[in-house]
Amino acid sequence: MHTIPLHPIRYFFRGYNQTAQLWQPIIPKANIRTTLHRAHYTKPQTSLGKQARALNTNAAFTVKGDLRGKTIAIVDDVITTGATMNAAARACKAAGARTVWAMSVALTPISP
Repeated sequence: MHTIPLHPIRYFFRGYNQTAQLWQPIIPKANIRTTLHRAHYTKPQTSLGKQARALNTNAAFTVKGDLRGKTIAIVDDVITTGATMNAAARACKAAGARTVWAMSVALTPISP
């Protein structure tokens, strides 16, 4: 499993990765990896509309390592428009992942 990573600056101010903390009790034997990384700092998605979210996360992630032929599960705390998950999945596919699954604790609609 790969959690949606926080940028190091955001992690420094928050002090923890909420996604990793949410998922660890749900799947205690999950091997949480850090192959997925933030390529650059992005604005928080909560303040953005659907199109702005897609632009904000475009090319936001990189993969360090070889995912050729692997099935990858990406987990996050919430999926609203899917922009973050799509950007992360594109990075995994570009690194050779055969299949990418996206999972979250919650789905939420976005206001227009």
